Amino acid sequence: MMKKKLVVMAAIVTLVISLGGCAKKVSSQEAADAFINTEVYLKHFDKYETAFGSQVDAESESLVKEEIAKDLAAIGIEKGDSAQVVEALIEIMAEKTEITATVLSEEKKQAVIELTVQGFDMKKFTTNVEKKSQEKLLALIKAAGIEGVTSLDDLANLSKQGDYERILEINEEFQSNSKNLTDVIVAAVNELEVVEKEQKVTLTLSENAKNKKYWQVDEEAKTLNALQLLIFD
Repeated sequence: MMKKKLVVMAAIVTLVISLGGCAKKVSSQEAADAFINTEVYLKHFDKYETAFGSQVDAESESLVKEEIAKDLAAIGIEKGDSAQVVEALIEIMAEKTEITATVLSEEKKQAVIELTVQGFDMKKFTTNVEKKSQEKLLALIKAAGIEGVTSLDDLANLSKQGDYERILEINEEFQSNSKNLTDVIVAAVNELEVVEKEQKVTLTLSENAKNKKYWQVDEEAKTLNALQLLIFD
C-alpha cells in the first residue's frame, strides 16, 4: 500500500513538473502592458514577473527614484527635498500621461509592438516654473513691507536704496533655500499638461532564450530612454 502511494505521489509530481514546463508565455499584448506599467509607472509588479520572469522590486523602484533625484540635484534641489518632487512627478505621470500598446506582428519567438505616447508639454512647464518663482519672490518682497513692487520690472523704479538692498537679500535667501525651489517645482508639476500630438516608439519582444515561457525586451535601455524623452518632450 505504501509503495502504491509513493507511485501516485511520484506521478503527481511528474505531472506538475510537466505542466509547469509546458506553460505558455502570456500574450505579447499583456507583456507590453506589463512593461509599460512597471518600467514606466512603477506599478503592477506581479504582472511584470509573470510576463518576463524577473522582479522589479522595491530596490529597483528606489533606483528609479534615485536617478530622478540626481537630475533634480543638478538644478539645485537637495536630496532631502527631492522625494517630494519625485512622488508628485510619478503621481502626475500616472494621472495624465498615456502610453498605449498596439501589436503590429506576433510570432512564436518575437513580437513587434507600437507604443503610442502622449507626454508632457515641457516648454510650458519651464515657463510655469519661472512664473511661479517670480510670484513667490514677489510675495516675499511684499511680506517684507516693501511697497510699489508688483512685478520684477518695478525693481528698476525703486527710489529707496535700502529697499533695493533688502530685495537683493531676499532674492539671495530665496535662491539658496532648496525648499523654495522644491515648492515651486511641485506646484508646476501638479499643473503639467500633455501635448496633443501623439508620438510613436517601437517595442520588440523576444522569447527568453533561457526560459521559453517568458518574454524579454530587446534593447530595453534604449526603448526606455526613448519613452522618457517622449514623456518629457
